[in-house]
Amino acid sequence: MWDNKRVNKKLDELFGLFLREGLIKFPSPEQIDAWENVLDKWIEDPSLPLFVRQFDKNEKLRGSEIGHTSNRILIRTDNTPAHWVYKKYVVAGEKPSLKTLKLELKNRTIPLAMVINKKEALILNKPEYDSRNHRMGQDDMKLAHIERVKLPGNKDLPLSEYINHHKRFLSLKNMYLIKQSYAGIAEVKSFNDIVIKHRSQFIIKNGNN
Repeated sequence: MWDNKRVNKKLDELFGLFLREGLIKFPSPEQIDAWENVLDKWIEDPSLPLFVRQFDKNEKLRGSEIGHTSNRILIRTDNTPAHWVYKKYVVAGEKPSLKTLKLELKNRTIPLAMVINKKEALILNKPEYDSRNHRMGQDDMKLAHIERVKLPGNKDLPLSEYINHHKRFLSLKNMYLIKQSYAGIAEVKSFNDIVIKHRSQFIIKNGNN
């Protein structure tokens, strides 16, 4: 018989082992707070586009816009913007600025994609797909999200769904790094429940970047 308590205890122990061995890393509280402040202001400004991690190689091209009744601009991407956020504000330690962010959005210098096709090359500016220097992968670590980012199906969604998606997608509260060798477990909800359970206490005490 499946014993959830026993499994969760083992996952708890595994999380502790990962921390001790440096196999899992989190942003510091200061990095999280600084970026969340700018991210919230980004979301609150209706003149700024939101990013949607949803694409395919035929119609839902990265860099293309999703028409929405709210008239808010919604731009399709892959996971690259999350990598950009983590590398820029955690690894490189840059201080987030709403003014700088607005310029980056206006000038279309935020990377949105990697390994694009010919159709996408017609839509994207080079900085939006020349993303090699912005993606994680140093020290054999993979970027992971704690809460699920994926949007449901092809349904017409209210703007609030896209806003929540954008926040989950780009929030440093929702990201961590895990060693590539063990990255598969980052897709397991039960493990991420353990991450949520311990994350706040661990980050507040230590930071870990």
